[in-house]
Amino acid sequence: MAAQPHQLAPVVSCFAVSADLSYLALCPNTSSVTIYRVTQDAANGYSFTQIASLEEHDQLVAGIDWCPVTNKLLTCAHDRNAYVWTRGTAEETWDPVLTILRTQRAALCCQWSPKGNKFAVGTAAKTACVCYYEGENNWWVSKLIKKGLHRSSVVDVRWHPNNMLLATASTDGCARVFFAQIPDADGAASAPCPFSTPLLEVRSDSGAWVHSLDWSPDGSSLAFVAHDATVCVVEGMGAPGFWDDGTDAASRATRVGVKNVRLRGLPMACVWFADAECVVVAGHEGAPMIVSPQGGGSWAAGALLGGGGGARTSKRASQFAEASALFQGGGILGGHNNGGGADSDAVYVKGKPPSGPHSACVTSIRALPRGKGYAFATAGVDGKLVFWPDQTLAGKMSQMAL
Repeated sequence: MAAQPHQLAPVVSCFAVSADLSYLALCPNTSSVTIYRVTQDAANGYSFTQIASLEEHDQLVAGIDWCPVTNKLLTCAHDRNAYVWTRGTAEETWDPVLTILRTQRAALCCQWSPKGNKFAVGTAAKTACVCYYEGENNWWVSKLIKKGLHRSSVVDVRWHPNNMLLATASTDGCARVFFAQIPDADGAASAPCPFSTPLLEVRSDSGAWVHSLDWSPDGSSLAFVAHDATVCVVEGMGAPGFWDDGTDAASRATRVGVKNVRLRGLPMACVWFADAECVVVAGHEGAPMIVSPQGGGSWAAGALLGGGGGARTSKRASQFAEASALFQGGGILGGHNNGGGADSDAVYVKGKPPSGPHSACVTSIRALPRGKGYAFATAGVDGKLVFWPDQTLAGKMSQMAL
């Protein structure tokens, strides 16, 4: 089964799917969110029918997430607002509930917690908001992981599987983990430390912006991608008592293993930790790539999936032609082939778009429900939504096995 592309908009800035893959929500790089009904045909393909358009925001929608527990839809935007949407009696009707974010800058990203009782929003005000429902007033209120803990915008947030820890990615070059238990939402259980206590901080290899991050399914590892074209995997966080041993973030950082994979092409913009043996990354190369553990405890990147990457020229091509491309509107588009072979250091020339399903930067990766024939979906600035079959991961992993 091949990757299945769908042209749904001129640009897709973010998207989310419901837990059973019956609905899709995406932002076509505007202040609105479009809802589609998803149907699967006999050939195991998918079709999309637009059923609603959510127009509550008045600036660019930057984050969308669908709660797998309550089926509520979460959106946040540059207008400094976030809304929780509930489907009405008809699927064309979606009712919003306002969230009090208490931020003076744009909301940039959002994610529901695993239990669906709270969510997090990253902002350009150097804060992360952890929000929970207040039934008395019928709105969602927030507690802030405040300034001083981040030195720049928070561009991605990810909940640990235990529902109590929050990882953040920031353009100050760091990935961090905070304690984010809220008694009003999580119950009155005693907490090992106060809300917003920093538990871990890991800096990217060269201090470059951290674009995105994700936890492994068991919560023992954290992967993030940075603007210096590196993928970082932080391991060793699954030991009993690791998070509540009373030590500070600096001490805890000395007990984790940090594995950096430097890519030969352009930076990645999003990451999905599929399982303990597979991290999927995608971004400015225009195609996803698998990063997996190798012998000796190291990690390595494979080739781009789906035949992606720019049109290749031999690394022995004329240096003069390369220099001319730089001056004539140019630059190098970037390229990658960590799989080895004669052109593993090939040059990818600007003006020749990637040859895979995507023709531009991939902005989002989403895991898909199991048993549907497809493992994950990607969307990008080319406006395409691409469904990648289960065999994509299995086949590439077997090729990388040593």
